[in-house]
Amino acid sequence: MGFVEQHGVDRPLWELALQLGKKREYLETPEYQFRRIFDGPMHEQVSILEDFAKKDDAGLAELVSLIVAWKNDDLNFLDEYVRERLERWPATFNSLICQRNRDWAPKIASMARRGKPTLVVIGALHLVGDQGVPSLLTNAGFALEKSEWPT
Repeated sequence: MGFVEQHGVDRPLWELALQLGKKREYLETPEYQFRRIFDGPMHEQVSILEDFAKKDDAGLAELVSLIVAWKNDDLNFLDEYVRERLERWPATFNSLICQRNRDWAPKIASMARRGKPTLVVIGALHLVGDQGVPSLLTNAGFALEKSEWPT
């Protein structure tokens, strides 16, 4: 499909920050990310793998649909995607999406309180729903506004 890590959103921003001498931070470690994936019960992990195995394209069409939704700012599609997976694999997706959001929100809030312009790059599935990072930050008293980025 032509997907290359260097063409992702976060990689060029990470490199630009390095070139500009900006402070760069991680919200979590790679080990923590993997722990979230494998924290779900075995029957959910097997079900997720079976779901991928049933797809002729190993889930690439699904990935493309998520990219298109993100590019088109289709938050309803992304929200439904998360909701459907929380219903199918509640423990795994709670750990992978919702728990990570709950862990990140205080860290992002702390960054915002520093009073310096800050860019936080997270995946689109973390932006939607009642457990999404924007909702959690709003509930913590932050006023959020959407910015348009050049394409």
